[in-house]
Amino acid sequence: MGTNSRLNMNEPFSISSQTFEHFKQRMPELHASLAEPVTPFFLNTTLNFDEKLAQIFVFQYLLNPVYQKYCTALGWSADDYYRCFDELPPLLPVQAFKDAAVWTHDALVGDTEISTYLTHLKADAQPLEFLSSGTSAMQRSRHRVLNPTFYDASIRAAWQARFGRDNWIIWAYTPGYSENPQSSLLYMIDRLMEWDHTQESRYLSLEECLPLQQLNKLVGDGHRVMLFGAAFGWLDLIERHERENEPLSLPREVSIMETGGMKTFRRAISRVDLFERLVQGFNCAPEQLHTEYGMTECLSQAYTSKGLWLESPDWMKIVVVDPDQPNKVLESGQEGRIGIVDLANIYSCSFMLTGDRGVQDEEGRFQVLGRWEPTSLRGCNFLMEQDG
Repeated sequence: MGTNSRLNMNEPFSISSQTFEHFKQRMPELHASLAEPVTPFFLNTTLNFDEKLAQIFVFQYLLNPVYQKYCTALGWSADDYYRCFDELPPLLPVQAFKDAAVWTHDALVGDTEISTYLTHLKADAQPLEFLSSGTSAMQRSRHRVLNPTFYDASIRAAWQARFGRDNWIIWAYTPGYSENPQSSLLYMIDRLMEWDHTQESRYLSLEECLPLQQLNKLVGDGHRVMLFGAAFGWLDLIERHERENEPLSLPREVSIMETGGMKTFRRAISRVDLFERLVQGFNCAPEQLHTEYGMTECLSQAYTSKGLWLESPDWMKIVVVDPDQPNKVLESGQEGRIGIVDLANIYSCSFMLTGDRGVQDEEGRFQVLGRWEPTSLRGCNFLMEQDG
């Protein structure tokens, strides 16, 4: 697909009335929730994960032309609703978000136009559109989010599932992101800051050391603080403190969130080495360090639960698949390509094949080992080399 394959959002495509009514019976709860959602569909507790997955598959097959074309090429149709209970639907390579408009579109059902626009949104509400990092000359992933409240709900629910309902003060250190105001990460950080009732959350200066005196005062007043930023930013901050002879020593009440970025402008570093460098540089305990795994194309995030292992929320499923046969899920301990099922992505595509290399353990937790390369997979069992 090339960039000229983008569809005109103002030109609905056609679905016969009989076809639409037939498949509407396959997604009754989803169809009802999109008109008047009390709770976002992906947080619905009356259906299990596979039941929600199957309904979303039908919805996206019908109204997302890019995903429909991809599924059809692989021999899937909306009639394969029941296959979703035994196997994963096709995982769309995330490259598609750079090449095409990967979102649901308005459609003509008979003579009636149905819209993916939600009736409960304000008339002047505008969709969000996130762009991946990169320069203006680069081809960047584009993710259109029709209903921002879905993203807000996913951020809050995933955060509370991992870190509880206690108030957190967010201090963000985000070098490089100011050039991308359409960053989904910045949107996420902004929401977390808004939910801090102390109003002490803020973006840190990129030209100064960490304000340790202010940090210690917040801790002394009984607050919990999360330092939030990309891995390469934290490495730069540690080096700044070392150059200025201001050693770091974080109170136990302070946590650090790193959002990936093992390969940066100046260095490449393994995740194990990164973890050790951050623990040493911040002079903190390993349990104070957390990792967030997310991407422009997803509305959900996974967080580390123990050491280097990431755990996804209930409405998100991570699989590690054979790079040569993406429909084949690998056994625990085998390295492969990371696939994501994100049920919060209702209006784009919930079924994605990433460019990340990873591995899962027997509990379903996973690690990101770097970018996928055909020659990078090892033949030995990864879990035999890890002790947790």
